[in-house]
Amino acid sequence: MRCANILQILFIVSIGVFKTALGAELNDPIIGQWKWFTDETKTFHADGSITKDGTWRCVNPGGNPRKYVIVWFEGKFVDIVVLGNDGNRLSGWNDEGVQVSGERLSREDPDKPIVPSSIRAGSIRTEMVTEWKAEIAAGKAEAAAKNAPPIKAPAIEAPGGLDDIIEGMFQRYPATHILLDGKTDIYISDEGIYFILRKWVDPGNAENAAQWANWNFAVTTDGVFEWQTGQKNGIKIARNDREILGYLLYMIGGTGFEAMMYGAYLQAPDTFNVVPGKGGKWKEFQLKKSMDGFDAVYLTEKPLWFYGMRFKTPEGGTVEHLISAPEQIEKIPDDVKARLKAMHFADSPLSLARHMVWP
Repeated sequence: MRCANILQILFIVSIGVFKTALGAELNDPIIGQWKWFTDETKTFHADGSITKDGTWRCVNPGGNPRKYVIVWFEGKFVDIVVLGNDGNRLSGWNDEGVQVSGERLSREDPDKPIVPSSIRAGSIRTEMVTEWKAEIAAGKAEAAAKNAPPIKAPAIEAPGGLDDIIEGMFQRYPATHILLDGKTDIYISDEGIYFILRKWVDPGNAENAAQWANWNFAVTTDGVFEWQTGQKNGIKIARNDREILGYLLYMIGGTGFEAMMYGAYLQAPDTFNVVPGKGGKWKEFQLKKSMDGFDAVYLTEKPLWFYGMRFKTPEGGTVEHLISAPEQIEKIPDDVKARLKAMHFADSPLSLARHMVWP
């Protein structure tokens, strides 16, 4: 099991600091019609949608002033705005540093949705993508408002950046499968997220058995579950989307060693040789001089996707870590979902972050 410090992950991904606040409120003061700065009329509906153009959510319920993230055209633009004290003006910045604003026209929602917003808020993966875009945009918008440069990491600033990886994981197919090293399956769909070890392996020692070997987790509408293959009991932990997304990104290279090596290439390309990879699927970015044992990273740049890496062992050999491209599947296999039904889960105060620390 690979691991990394959660603070390092959050720094590389440039994730913001505000809490997750998914969905909308039926009586939120933003609901109604607004004259947008583009001279268009925008209707903010109680289900979290905006006139077929975007979505909104409050990121500080109960706060004063209330703060909102607005995602337009499935992420093409993202606004961070605050509601004026009189409730009649929205103002803020978008992720490109442009000032945005709106003046209230009415407090009525013409559609008056019947279905509660909590039901219509979207699937687990939709919530994850929305959270990702909102937090990245928040960092950029707040930096723009303060006239300060946002935190950057080379892999993020590359063509496509982590947006390509997020799209590949969550948005490209209705149901997605990714294989790690031929032995660990990642399944992602509207039904949930499953991280499943294909077969039991000898953990080698008691410490590995307790923490890493044969470890699985699943995120469903019922919660977040962890268990070890071959065991009858597991644990149910609190859901933290930032930790879940951070862990997935790390495991597929988006914020792990692969991203660090690619970032090193972007900063100093003369220190690498770039050659075709196996089968022509990717390019191999070879370090001219090995860096802490890391020898090469495998990737495509357009769209950005990491296929793995190669590193040297203390004995002088080499080891590869391989990541498959996202593959379309019909659905998450029934036998994978059935594993949860065969287990007994006890509530636990532990968090996914404990798997992401330096050994």
